Amino acid sequence: MAEEHNGLNNGRFDESAYLKHCELVLEEREADHETSNLIVLSEGLFFILFDTPDRVQHMLWRFPRS
Repeated sequence: MAEEHNGLNNGRFDESAYLKHCELVLEEREADHETSNLIVLSEGLFFILFDTPDRVQHMLWRFPRS
């Protein structure tokens, strides 16, 4: 994973630092996938998965609720 989740789990940095790192990862991915560089295909399906929001919700909801 590009997002550094182990440091958050191990207490090496807090949620705020994790979120800042996730924002940087997402910005880099968005810049790499500009629509002006896409090739249009006559058939098939093309998609880009941005999984950072999913990773954020998993990490910020990782503790059981009491």
